[in-house]
Amino acid sequence: MRKKTQEQFVGEVFNKVGNEYTVIGDYINTGEKLLMRHNECGLEYQVSPNKFWGAEDA
Repeated sequence: MRKKTQEQFVGEVFNKVGNEYTVIGDYINTGEKLLMRHNECGLEYQVSPNKFWGAEDA
């Protein structure tokens, strides 16, 4: 199984939520936190990709 790239992760985020969020930090894996920005309010926060997807699917 190949490791997901930064570009793949950014593309997945865009495909799921459009311009609502921007990936700022570097994607390492699904458990490592990275910096995200909610573009509507400007909030920047650390979140793991697993938690981000869970929050979006709720």
